[in-house]
Order: sequence, then C-alpha cells, then structure tokens
Amino acid sequence: MEYVDIIFSGINKKDIDNLIKNKFEIGRDKILRSHFYTEENGDFEYSDEIDLKKYFAEERTCNMFVSSLQFNKTYSKVLVIITSDKTDTNVTLNISADQFESGDIELLRDYLKSSFSQYDVKLEFSDE
Repeated sequence: MEYVDIIFSGINKKDIDNLIKNKFEIGRDKILRSHFYTEENGDFEYSDEIDLKKYFAEERTCNMFVSSLQFNKTYSKVLVIITSDKTDTNVTLNISADQFESGDIELLRDYLKSSFSQYDVKLEFSDE
C-alpha cells in the first residue's frame, strides 16, 4: 500500500499543544494506538492531560494512530508522527494514498496552507 506523507516542519514548541489538540482535534477519543516514552516513565499511551509543550521540550518522538482527521474532507486511519529537537517540532501525517482521487492532493495542500497560515511552519508533501 502506498502512502502520502504531509510534513509540517519547524513548528515552534510553544504551538505544539494547540496544534495537535485544537487544530488537528486529536484527543483520546480519536486515538486507536499511541506510543510515548520518557526515561522517567518508560512507555506510555496518550492521555488528554499530557502537556505536549513540556513533553517535547526535550528531544523526543511519539506516534499516534488516529481513527480520522478532518481537513478539507475526512481522512481515516492516519498515522501521526511527532519529533522534536532542541528548537523545533515536526509533525508527519501518513495517509493511505487510496483516500485521494485526482486533484485531491492539490486541494488538501491549498486547504492546509490557508488553515495553518498563522503558524510559521513549512509544509511539504511526499509527492513533491
């Protein structure tokens, strides 16, 4: 199966909690599986109480497999991978290519550029 990767790079760490919980509307009810890790707590699942800004203050990675994301249309079973370094955070959305018809990727690209314009992020698609 082929996938389309959508990469939001250079996200300011102060924006990550709002971006994931409010803009992407990801909460416990949408997450089918997740994986977080810290040396203090070991492996753990996502909960709505996690302060993502604090979690990603360190160099960390997590992944969440969500039932759906709503953008210009509903995309189902999306893998969300979040990584951080010392300064920025990146979010990769991995969506099955069979959810796109001709022209859909361009429509999604335009939608995301418009919807996320208040965030100073770079947006890339794996088809570019």
